[in-house]
Amino acid sequence: MIQKHQIQIIRYLLLTLILLLPAGCDKDEEPMIYAPTLVTNNATGLTRYDAVLTGSAIENPKSVGKCKIGFLYAESSSMNNAKEVEAQAGEKNQYTVALEGLSIGKTYYYCIYASTGYSRIKGNVISFSTLASEAPTLNAPVAESKSETGAILTSGVTDDGGSGLTDFGVVYKVKTEEDNADPTEYDIVKNASSGFTSEAFTVELTNLKANTTYLIRSYAKNKTGKTGYSAESIEITTDALKVPTVTCNPVGDISAYTALVTARAVTPDAAYPILKRGFCWSAENQVPTIDNLNEEVALGAADFSKLLEGLNTDTKYYLRAYAENDKGIGYSPVVEFTTQKLQVVGFETVPQISNITVSSAEVTAVITVPEGTEILEKGICYDIFSTKPGVDMEGGPKKDTSNGNNIHIAINGLQEGTNYYVTAYARTVDGYFYSNPTSFHTVQTHVPTLAVPVINNIGETVATVKVEVTTDGGRDIEEIGFCWSSEVAAPNINDNDHITETGKLETYTGQISNLKKGVKYYVRAYAKNVNGTAYSPVTEFTTQLNSAPEVEDLTMSIINDDNVTVQATITNTGGLSILRKGFVWSDSSNATPTLENCLNKKELDTGSDASGRFETQITGLTMATPYYICAYAENEKGITYSIPVRFVTIATYAPAVGYPSAENVTANTADMSASISNDGGASVTEVGFCWSENNSEPVIDEAKKNYTKAQVATNFSTKISGLKAATYYYVRAYAKNKNGISYSSGYSSFTTLTTTPGPDDNPLPEPQSAPKARTVRK
Repeated sequence: MIQKHQIQIIRYLLLTLILLLPAGCDKDEEPMIYAPTLVTNNATGLTRYDAVLTGSAIENPKSVGKCKIGFLYAESSSMNNAKEVEAQAGEKNQYTVALEGLSIGKTYYYCIYASTGYSRIKGNVISFSTLASEAPTLNAPVAESKSETGAILTSGVTDDGGSGLTDFGVVYKVKTEEDNADPTEYDIVKNASSGFTSEAFTVELTNLKANTTYLIRSYAKNKTGKTGYSAESIEITTDALKVPTVTCNPVGDISAYTALVTARAVTPDAAYPILKRGFCWSAENQVPTIDNLNEEVALGAADFSKLLEGLNTDTKYYLRAYAENDKGIGYSPVVEFTTQKLQVVGFETVPQISNITVSSAEVTAVITVPEGTEILEKGICYDIFSTKPGVDMEGGPKKDTSNGNNIHIAINGLQEGTNYYVTAYARTVDGYFYSNPTSFHTVQTHVPTLAVPVINNIGETVATVKVEVTTDGGRDIEEIGFCWSSEVAAPNINDNDHITETGKLETYTGQISNLKKGVKYYVRAYAKNVNGTAYSPVTEFTTQLNSAPEVEDLTMSIINDDNVTVQATITNTGGLSILRKGFVWSDSSNATPTLENCLNKKELDTGSDASGRFETQITGLTMATPYYICAYAENEKGITYSIPVRFVTIATYAPAVGYPSAENVTANTADMSASISNDGGASVTEVGFCWSENNSEPVIDEAKKNYTKAQVATNFSTKISGLKAATYYYVRAYAKNKNGISYSSGYSSFTTLTTTPGPDDNPLPEPQSAPKARTVRK
């Protein structure tokens, strides 16, 4: 602390010396200003956002000028980025400044300063901290009003704790001997009603218990998550309940379906008379209310009773008496009772319906009979209109007189296509008991339905028609057939030609004759049953108008030197079977070749279906020769040719072979390689090498090594063997196709090595090196 004080004194002396300088440039004219004595005082009026800074500045008596006094404040003790605020002068050399908009819970550093406009000195630097954010504070709640089940309270937030509020209202709980601590937000929370501010708000509590003491505190929560409460809780006790007081007596005179119930209801306040009373009960809800089954009893004396009817047998019920006034509904404690068992029967399932026809059906059911119960009558009830027919319906039930628990009855005389409702029943001494209802529909028959007629064997004047019934409509077919017309698009048996067959048929095939050639006809099948006549969809066909076939689209897909692949299409058979088809061709001397004017032909198998596209390869042609070709087809009506097409076979030659090359020459072998530079337009069938000791143009009649084309591609090579040692050789490559054999225009030559001497031979004077081969191009 001493060192810090010394540093401040030194700084003050230095600044004083600076301030002794003239305030202007002309020292003879400008007055001298001496630094005042500066003291920074403690900040006052601290809040979360505000502070009042004070300090003193005592002028030097020698100073003839005034200094500007203010404060500097910053967020660090180094006073970096300090903000400057000019101070207001007070009494006794005191200066103050009020700071606003500060940050909550922040430490600031500040000092007083004096400035001449050219230089500035500072007082001692001290610090202050704004107040931190806290939990909100509130006034205690005030109970404005209360009732049996509610209360209205008012309160207000006195301080939000330095942060905006997110919620405010009250917290409360029931006060008990075991728990009388102040309530918190972990008890029941009720926020303020909408439309109120935090400074003055109202809260309405509902659903409180009557005649009950509650502990209540105001509460608020701010944005920092801090929750504040009023300093103390208040106690309120809700009003005593003023709804009627009701008691219910034990239930007497219980039967299987009824029970006589009695109760008493009085109002605790004559100002609120009873308006309504009665009983409510349930077999499921153990605390019944008027929302369950209930019966109202007329007002009168305090005691009242009611005979409950329509109850279920052998069933446990929960019962309460009730009474209502303007304050609400009062209920008695719950009373339980169970109805008596009846001599009743049940049914395992709904009646089962089988063998349903147009006018009849069979009904079966199984009765469940408890021990000690006797069935006096059993049977079924059925009706068109009633969904749950009973024995009292018009016509009465249909009884089953057999013994036992099973019911089996055949119903006859029903209406076709009609819906019937059915129940099974059984009678005991306690009445009639019914099964759940079921329903069935008698069969509805219709006219037949037919498939589209199938037309076969269509000729110029006849056709075969096949008719098929897809469904008989539920009735026997009495008549079947078909009708046709060339003019009416939907022919019928009344107005158009038809063929008929009687009897219970489901299919029928007949032939139509005396038709016109090349005419379109419309055909419909028909069938009759008791419900009427039905027709199939219409089909149509056109009688044949036969002619010679038509051949088109003659093309050559592959043209070689001595063969061609040719295709054509029979686009129309003329309505008849194709007897012959093929191709005829001629050289350029005959531009329209036919079977009659040329000998070159190729006939193809017509097969089972002679129509459509056909193809073949024609061989034996001459290379580089023009030809004319026609496709033809023949039926009973004659022969037809396609348009002639001219084509020229291509020219091919013997292949061309590149220069041979020799490598790895030994005393008896050499590796040879060459390539086919041109196959001549035809497949190469053989390649190889031939060699000679004295002929620079050897041929294959001399020694050779050959391969087939399948063994090589463009390049080929081999090792020739059986050579003589120390011998000079000429080697040529060759290739062969169907047009002949060709040799390489040049040759390769080399001298084989001398053989290695044996043990008895004289050694060579010098070691041998591999001989060099050379290629000669011509």
